[in-house]
This record gives sequence, C-alpha cells and structure tokens, in this order.
Amino acid sequence: MTIITQHNVFVNYDHVVKISVYGDVAEDNEVGYVDVAIFRAHLDTGKKVDLGMYAEDDQLESVVESLTQWIEQSEKKVFKMPAAKLYVEESAVAETKAGDESLNE
Repeated sequence: MTIITQHNVFVNYDHVVKISVYGDVAEDNEVGYVDVAIFRAHLDTGKKVDLGMYAEDDQLESVVESLTQWIEQSEKKVFKMPAAKLYVEESAVAETKAGDESLNE
C-alpha cells in the first residue's frame, strides 16, 4: 500500500510507524496568515515525511476520516492525499506584493 503526499512523494505504508497531526487550524485575520495542521508520517528508518497540510477544520476532519477508512479497508493500494484549500486575506497579499516590490528598489 502506498500513500502519495501532496508533493507527489510516494510513501510505502509498510514502513510507516505512525501518522500524526500536529499544529492547529487557527486563523489570524489581523496579521493575515493561517496556521495549518500537518499530517506527518514517521517511518521505521527514523525519517519523517509530511503527507499534507490543511488550514480548514472541515477538510482536516475529512482527510482523517478518509485516511482511516483506507487503512482499515486496505482494498485500494494507493491513497492520494487531497490538495489543501489554503487561502490568504487580500490585505496580506497586498502587503506581500508591496514588500516584494521594495526588494527591487
């Protein structure tokens, strides 16, 4: 069984010791950034592989449920981590663009 990460890295599930989620989904509108929850696979080699990052509680819960069902049923040989729905406030985008332009001066 194989898990394909959001960055198209193939992880052999036979080498996964555990899968954890760390971080919180928390939005800070004043600063214009979104904290994300990250799925991380811990391998028997000691390496850690980030499977996906999610900034919305609903999507995070859906991915946890889908991954759990895939592991329990194991009928399908491949699980593709769903793409994240990341967004940024328009004001933060404007600030970033302004900051980028100042680097060119």
